[in-house]
Amino acid sequence: MLKALRKRIGKLKTGGGGGKVKPSHEKLFLVRMDYMETLEALWVAQPNNRQGALVYETTFQAGGYTSFVTVPSGHCFASPARCRSPHNSRQQAARVALTHCMFDNDILFSRPPTPRTSSAVTEIVRSDSISDIKVDAEDSFSGLSYVLSNNSQHFGADRFLLLLKLKLMHWNGNFRYTDQQMWSEVARLPLERLCESMALDWCQRERERPGVVSMELAKCRQRLLHATRTQKNVRLHKEKCIILLSAMDLLHTFQ
Repeated sequence: MLKALRKRIGKLKTGGGGGKVKPSHEKLFLVRMDYMETLEALWVAQPNNRQGALVYETTFQAGGYTSFVTVPSGHCFASPARCRSPHNSRQQAARVALTHCMFDNDILFSRPPTPRTSSAVTEIVRSDSISDIKVDAEDSFSGLSYVLSNNSQHFGADRFLLLLKLKLMHWNGNFRYTDQQMWSEVARLPLERLCESMALDWCQRERERPGVVSMELAKCRQRLLHATRTQKNVRLHKEKCIILLSAMDLLHTFQ
């Protein structure tokens, strides 16, 4: 099934070769396929899929509908352009997700990946962090290595969720904690609780620097839009926007 789907989805790629996913919009509907149904069938067929079902979210703004689909691995993909109907929007999101699942073995996680703690830590440390928090790079690297090495047995959705939490914590400036405190926070707090805590942090920053939440939200929305249009995994940018929007709601509540 996987080989047949890869061959069929491969017809949507342009440029010939390379690992980049760049489907041709002109050829999009020349291949008759229910992308939502095919994406679901792909995940149902995975023997190690114990993470749950596909989750679709659809929003409407001027110009049409945008949909997001979160696959069981935790990755999230969006429809690259606004559509006139929710159904077409979800189909486009499913198409992007299906293409990534076909050609990115880390998403299907059919086997545990080779540990890449050093490269994962470097990626997180080099990612965006809020400018008003000074983070000691050496301590951050040490703390991140500690957390990842103690979770080396995890892969797939568990590892993706852990990396997502660490990226959010780095962005939020949480690496002022010691190794043990950081380990405890990452390992025990569900993502929802961690995001709620970060929303409160942004509320405090807004009181100290009025307008900082709006400025950060504008940046995160721009990065979310770019990831959407280039058909990349949008999960990190989406979570940041949710945290900042939650902070704005809390600020309005407190007023």
